[in-house]
Amino acid sequence: TEKGPTEVKVTVKNGKISNVQIVKPDARFAIEDKWPEHIVAREQIPQRIITKQSPQVDTVAKATGTSNSLMKATEDALKKAKKK
Repeated sequence: TEKGPTEVKVTVKNGKISNVQIVKPDARFAIEDKWPEHIVAREQIPQRIITKQSPQVDTVAKATGTSNSLMKATEDALKKAKKK
């Protein structure tokens, strides 16, 4: 997108994912979106990632793009953290 990809802040405590915070949503699925599925995805995907302890979780129906961008951003954040 012209505004850039989704960005998240991932908190890892004692080797476990404890929080996934959306810093910058994908421009196509901005926070202002009124689509209920995308709102649900922004709420549920971070929780699913924390519960499963993996960025690879089931997507939210009708919000596949939002779900995938959140999972990819989380995966990228975890990879960056491992390199440090």
